[in-house]
Amino acid sequence: MTLASSPATAEASEPVTDALVDRRDGSVHPLPASGLIPVAWLPGDRVLADRPSGIEGGDPGTWMITPSAGSTRLSTAPLALGLL
Repeated sequence: MTLASSPATAEASEPVTDALVDRRDGSVHPLPASGLIPVAWLPGDRVLADRPSGIEGGDPGTWMITPSAGSTRLSTAPLALGLL
């Protein structure tokens, strides 16, 4: 898994979308929540992501994304660098 960043500034009106690409067959899988900015890849096929205030797609905070199960907000603070 490679995380790619963007030169985007994640300003209030900017739409943010994400997808995972299966390296085995090249298929693209949109992440189940929009507006989330990936921060880290975690064990168990999970992605840690942030959604800053004002970004389209839902409430701000730090989120855990499991491609097969959706997303769960872990914190209302969108400042995660990792998960302890």
